[in-house]
Amino acid sequence: MDFKLNNFGRLTAVCLIALSVLITLSVTPTHAQDVTSNAENQQFVFAYRLLQKGDSPAAVEAFDKYLGSFPNGEKRGDAQYFRALLAWQGGDRDTALKYLRAVPPPRLVPQHKLHFLRGRIYVELGQHEESLKSLEKIDTSKLEAAEQASVLYLLGVAYKGANNLVAAEKSLAGAGKLESSVRPRSLLELGRVQALNRKPKDAIASLEACLKLGRSDVNAEAARLAGDLSYESKDYKGALKFYNIVLAQHQSSIHFAPSIIQTLWSLLYTKQYNVLLANFEQYKTKLQINDRAIAWYLAGRAYQETGKHKQAVAMFEVVIAAEINASIEDQILYRMGESQFETADYTAMTVTLGRLRRNHPKSKYVPAADYLIVQAELKQGKKSESVKQLTAIIDQEPAHAYRSRALLDRAQIYTDTDKLTEAVADYEAYLKLAEQPGAKLTGVNQTRVRLNDLYYRLGQYDKAETMSDALLKAVDSSPVVRQEALFRKALVLIQKEQYAGAVGVFDQLMKDHPKNTFSPQVHYYRGLMMLSERPDEAAKELSKAVAEPALSKEFRANALLLISMHERDAGKDDDAAKTLFELEKIITLDHMRVYDMIWLGRHYIKTNSRSVFRYLQPLIEGKRKVEAHEKAEALFLVGLALKDASVKKYELAERTFQEVEAMGQGYGLHARLEIARTQALMNQSEKALKTYRGLMIAKNPNIAATALLESARVRRALGDESKILKEDETAKKYYKEAHSALYRLTVLYSTEKLSPLPEMAHIERAELAPLVDRPDDAKLSFKELKERFPKSLFAEYAKAVEMIGGDRTIEAATLLRKLRQQKLPTELATRVHDRLRELEKGN
Repeated sequence: MDFKLNNFGRLTAVCLIALSVLITLSVTPTHAQDVTSNAENQQFVFAYRLLQKGDSPAAVEAFDKYLGSFPNGEKRGDAQYFRALLAWQGGDRDTALKYLRAVPPPRLVPQHKLHFLRGRIYVELGQHEESLKSLEKIDTSKLEAAEQASVLYLLGVAYKGANNLVAAEKSLAGAGKLESSVRPRSLLELGRVQALNRKPKDAIASLEACLKLGRSDVNAEAARLAGDLSYESKDYKGALKFYNIVLAQHQSSIHFAPSIIQTLWSLLYTKQYNVLLANFEQYKTKLQINDRAIAWYLAGRAYQETGKHKQAVAMFEVVIAAEINASIEDQILYRMGESQFETADYTAMTVTLGRLRRNHPKSKYVPAADYLIVQAELKQGKKSESVKQLTAIIDQEPAHAYRSRALLDRAQIYTDTDKLTEAVADYEAYLKLAEQPGAKLTGVNQTRVRLNDLYYRLGQYDKAETMSDALLKAVDSSPVVRQEALFRKALVLIQKEQYAGAVGVFDQLMKDHPKNTFSPQVHYYRGLMMLSERPDEAAKELSKAVAEPALSKEFRANALLLISMHERDAGKDDDAAKTLFELEKIITLDHMRVYDMIWLGRHYIKTNSRSVFRYLQPLIEGKRKVEAHEKAEALFLVGLALKDASVKKYELAERTFQEVEAMGQGYGLHARLEIARTQALMNQSEKALKTYRGLMIAKNPNIAATALLESARVRRALGDESKILKEDETAKKYYKEAHSALYRLTVLYSTEKLSPLPEMAHIERAELAPLVDRPDDAKLSFKELKERFPKSLFAEYAKAVEMIGGDRTIEAATLLRKLRQQKLPTELATRVHDRLRELEKGN
């Protein structure tokens, strides 16, 4: 921010008001004053009356005549003051100063007014030291409040110009306390000076006091300055409050456009991305071209942060095409590359980041661009190319900003491609970097764990033990250090698969230090050692560790995670969900693994659909960084929850499934199937049938068979409705179409892999056969059902129906009762129940 006074026009308007207060006096001569000639007195009074009337040219001429005619007149000091005043009012400061330099003491005008005018003119000329020579002569304690405020305000401006900020603050604070016309401007200038004095909180308080006065001539400037100070202090919410004053009340102000831009920046930093976009749409046409470019960039950042990367790229492209924001072009290019990466437009991303490197080789975003290119190559499975790029980063001198990350990435690629020796070298290099003074690298312990694992896989057990011993040697011989050393030794032995030795070290630790701080971790690691061979006992050990209040948050979280995984493997999904809930209490939802959140979504979609939103909403709203396929599954599960009978937000569910389908992450056919089901639930039958139509020829046999079965049910329902309305021809048409779909299903997809779809299709085909004048097809369908699925519950049901048709009702009832005791699919259970009820009524 530039707090210098660079527009004297505003200050002039204020001081004119102040001077109008200071020059109020009476100069009508009295008998006691009549010591000069009557002609002198008349000429002075004549000149003053012209000044009072506002006839400045005539007043100038009259005062000049007085000064020329009466060079030693007793009112010469007064005449020179008024002549200087007229010159100043006419914008002729040099002439004004000429009259003020050698002026005898005035008889009528108070001396402080002469000092004030001289000081005012020097301020306007930027000669602040000269101004202070005059202004400091004024004794403000003898002045009325309005005059005192004017003098203090001008003193503050002069002190500020002379870089005496302490004195400036004191004078402006004094002026700001007095009721006067200059109070608003005094508070505004006080805020500026306090900002220069690095007192942003005091400055904001002064500016808020200024705003409370409600002066439209200063409020826009005061609000913007308060907003800028809040913004610079990273109080973005406070900044938004002040900028909103400008946006709401001062749209014609020069501060309006800058406040728009700062509002957008503040909304970006407070992550109010949707609000940012709304403001962008509201104000974008009211900005000049340079500001528009920044606004477009910020809108792009908002789209980017909400995961709408195609829209973000479109915004960034507009800014880049304008070629008017060279100062942030490197940042724009990098952000555009980020979004192109997210949309898997790697070719365009390479071009964008290439331009960044070419146009801004020294930009701080170039290293990040290098690393992003590597990540793109990894996404595309180009491991050899990725290794080359990572090697270039690692070997770069001076050190590349992403060297440490590159070492870990290259080590991981080497591990994945079984180049374990090379992976070890990279991990060791990473640890050396971590040991350098001032290094703040993360994942050091994890790197050591990986090294231990690689040493073990390479059979380098001595190195594995050396790694463990290095941890032991890093401690002194105090009891606390001894506990730490024993504990770490046990971990090393675990990595060497010397489990008995590890248990022995743990036992020694517990014996020598029964109240040691590591007992919770002992249970924890014992649990880890048992996981592979004795998972049930391992879970018990981990549960003991979790029960210890002293167990660290990290270990407690990992133990709970492992327990939940064991419970999932054991099919104890309800227990696993409860365990993950305990995990959430520790690490919060923001830090839970995406995998676990999606698993909870899968679990609750079967047990409590409303809980699905809690765990999956953060994954689809851009609050968490997730892979595209993870977001697709999360969206899919949210769609299922929205479609659930307990929620019934069908339109939103349909849009959600459409978004999943558009993502192209392997859920397309399933999403489209759910779209059809949702449309059916919304009674949009024809629309649902159109959606099903495209699925009936899918390569996935399960999808195709499901679409055939469900579309047949929709058509059957339409036929039933038409029949009720006595539209028999229409009903028959729908029944035939339904029967045809079921017939197709039973011909093409009668395999056990698709059960129970083909069995159910046979049942419904048989039910429809009489309605389409094909009674023999019912028998044929049942016959095929019994032949193809002889041991199925559906075949048993078909036998029961045939028994009823053959008047063997007692046998049929017996068979249906046996079926009812089985765990039946809902559709079959309903039919068994209905048939039994009919038989029981008949008896």
